[in-house]
Amino acid sequence: MNSLPISALAAVAIAISGFPALAHAQDSGTQNSSATYGASSGDREARRAMMQARMQERIAELDLNSDGEITRAEIDAKRETDFANADTNADGAIDPDEARAFREAQKAERQARRAEASFKRADADSDGSLSLDEFNTRPAVTFERIDKDGDGIISSDEIEAAAETMQDRRKRRRFGGRREG
Repeated sequence: MNSLPISALAAVAIAISGFPALAHAQDSGTQNSSATYGASSGDREARRAMMQARMQERIAELDLNSDGEITRAEIDAKRETDFANADTNADGAIDPDEARAFREAQKAERQARRAEASFKRADADSDGSLSLDEFNTRPAVTFERIDKDGDGIISSDEIEAAAETMQDRRKRRRFGGRREG
């Protein structure tokens, strides 16, 4: 077995166990348009729709006058607002603690959005809660995807292959879809 980071192997184990569904399960009270959480093509379509929705949210956030265009002045105004929000003691400068707190708040907002989206994908019947079947859908699909030979057992080689696939996907996303090398 090649040496893979423990985090990559842990990510595979977590994906199989369904922990993300548990960690992200919260009553969002919103409707789910995707009834096929576990289907890989449905999953991809749901993710693509979420990315487009996030992009639209970001554009709306920057388009202060709602004219459908983003000007340099609007971006500058957003940056000034962000600066004011980060400068919690209003001294006109951001110290390391304020910068750290601002980044943590932004990260928490992103995680909350992702948790809500994950919950919406899992809530196939859009009732605002996860049944046992909905909760178990993704881990079952993930198990089947990793169990390449279909014998109902995930071997160490299959875990390693899944971890390598996950690492490759992260690298492609990090480098804008380009492969290294």
